Amino acid sequence: MDIKVLLVEDDDMARKRLKRVIEKEGYEVIVAHDGFEGLELFKSERPDVVITDVKMPKIDGIEVMHRIKEMSKTTEVILITGHGDVDMAIVALRDGALDYIKKPIDIDQLIVSLGRAKEKIQDRKKITIRNSILILEDDEKTREKLGKIYVKEGYKVFTAPDGEAGLKIFSENKIDILLTDLRMPKMNGLKFISEVKKITNDCEFIVLSGFGDEADAIEAMRNGAINFIAKPIDLEQLLLSTQKAIDKLELQRSYNYKLRELELTRQIMKRISSEKGYTMEFPENCEQDQSGLVLNLIDIMNISYLLFDKKLDVEFTNQYFQEHSSFLPEKIDKEFFEKLGIRNIDMDRFKEDVDAMFRNKRSKMIKLSMENSAKIIIIKIVLVVEGERREKGLIFIGGRD
Repeated sequence: MDIKVLLVEDDDMARKRLKRVIEKEGYEVIVAHDGFEGLELFKSERPDVVITDVKMPKIDGIEVMHRIKEMSKTTEVILITGHGDVDMAIVALRDGALDYIKKPIDIDQLIVSLGRAKEKIQDRKKITIRNSILILEDDEKTREKLGKIYVKEGYKVFTAPDGEAGLKIFSENKIDILLTDLRMPKMNGLKFISEVKKITNDCEFIVLSGFGDEADAIEAMRNGAINFIAKPIDLEQLLLSTQKAIDKLELQRSYNYKLRELELTRQIMKRISSEKGYTMEFPENCEQDQSGLVLNLIDIMNISYLLFDKKLDVEFTNQYFQEHSSFLPEKIDKEFFEKLGIRNIDMDRFKEDVDAMFRNKRSKMIKLSMENSAKIIIIKIVLVVEGERREKGLIFIGGRD
């Protein structure tokens, strides 16, 4: 199943360039020249992802995002911003945008943002997207045999007789795994690996080596190949190596997504701090808790938040909470949770968890779910007010559902 992307961009050159990049990554792309056309296309095409420029005539990208979210809360929206729009984009993240990309556009960053969107869509829709493999082998019979095997295994297969032809295919298509013979006409396997690495590191290599190619195979491993398979080919070993390559690639991509989510989280925390005029920090030695927070916080980007002390007295509620709630709490108690839709809360257990959170240097995270599928995340933070450090509880409330 292809993931459909709607690209809304009023600049002709930028739109054409981005369309090529997104299509190469394996997405189906439809384009709109302005916000109004984008909204009409969204109604008829119902894309999974919308990428929209922020500054456009008639209707800007922020308004496009808000209208799309009214029609479909699950559609992932990525904003393209100018330098002066970044603060606005961070606020938009709290209103449901998945990510934002600054101009001039970093293509690698765009690919990471799309990957994050694809991961969420796959999880939500329970769909499987085929991995792709490019087979470079100058022997036609071997090339066709390997192609048939990988098709049977569920891969999207590309084949080429030499490095030059393979490089052309690679430049036009999203390739996950490259299976390359070392000895080929026009461009050998080592040169091919070198040329691909100039383009991207978002792929894995497996090399096929014949008798006498051991030195080249070792060199290929030094240059990043995950394995080499000696000829005659052991198919079981080859398929195991291919799965190992896929696992490594997916792990690296997941790591890149988490890095981006961590950066977004830090930006959101900085923006939240600026609303109240204080500095907000995580306690010392809680990197593990930060990574856990990242995965959960990004999923509840429509953020209301409250600050409370060790006695569970509420000290501050942000503007978003005040605008979207029918009450202003003074204390985190059973009534507070009931108004949020949590009616079976064990307050004694909750107080124990909060006490443990404040005692624990690693800042235990507390997670709760509301009746409307929204989520609550509670963590300990450190406020720095006029040089004085104060431990507080921070409650995030929100959700995309």
